[in-house]
Amino acid sequence: MLERAKVLTLDFLGSAIRARRDAESTPSLLKMLQALALDGEGDATVFGDGRRWTPAVAALLNGALGPFAGF
Repeated sequence: MLERAKVLTLDFLGSAIRARRDAESTPSLLKMLQALALDGEGDATVFGDGRRWTPAVAALLNGALGPFAGF
């Protein structure tokens, strides 16, 4: 069971990192955050992104981008 959890975690991370760079919906998601003034700098990270985000926005982006498999 531990091995399966490791594989699923790596799959999630790989999907999130790729989606941050390549998903067609990512620019719209980032534009929405900007329009809502939620694009301020914080101390949390998003997988595949060198920028620092607020914890709530980082959680939103990681959660939205992680399960993305539609490439």
